Amino acid sequence: MVDDLLAAFELPSPEADWRLRDLWLENVSARLVDRYGLWAVGWRWSVGEGDFDGGPVGSWCCFSHSVTTPEATATTISAALVEWRGWLDDLAERFDRFLPLPADDLDGWERAVAHLVTGVGDRTQYESGWYRCCMTVLGWFLEAAGIESTRRKELLEHAVAGRTGII
Repeated sequence: MVDDLLAAFELPSPEADWRLRDLWLENVSARLVDRYGLWAVGWRWSVGEGDFDGGPVGSWCCFSHSVTTPEATATTISAALVEWRGWLDDLAERFDRFLPLPADDLDGWERAVAHLVTGVGDRTQYESGWYRCCMTVLGWFLEAAGIESTRRKELLEHAVAGRTGII
């Protein structure tokens, strides 16, 4: 599927204007989402500094480092998409360990935070903006737990209060 997608959108040259490269990447992302669903949108959330830094995907960095020949680029995109899906599946398993989470169960929340922060940190190698990935994952967990948005904000603040060196 990725080979067909790349055939539909000719690779810009590495010297192309950054806007053309970004447009190409956005078109690729849109086609992946059209084909596989909204979950595919995170395939470029790279470890370290990249397109969207601080994420869990090691297969993709950015246009200048990840795009080469059409064949190699298709392989890289496929690997990034598979890696991203594996991360989402891993998160689902991690979430299941702590769900359901009653809204007033602060101890359960704290156990989940410790587990999820460690998992995110390990996966992102604590690189660049890893803490943004961590906050996103904690927010997803609270949403999956059915915690209302105002309470989610309180719990997220509780999770990071006084711990700016951690998150």
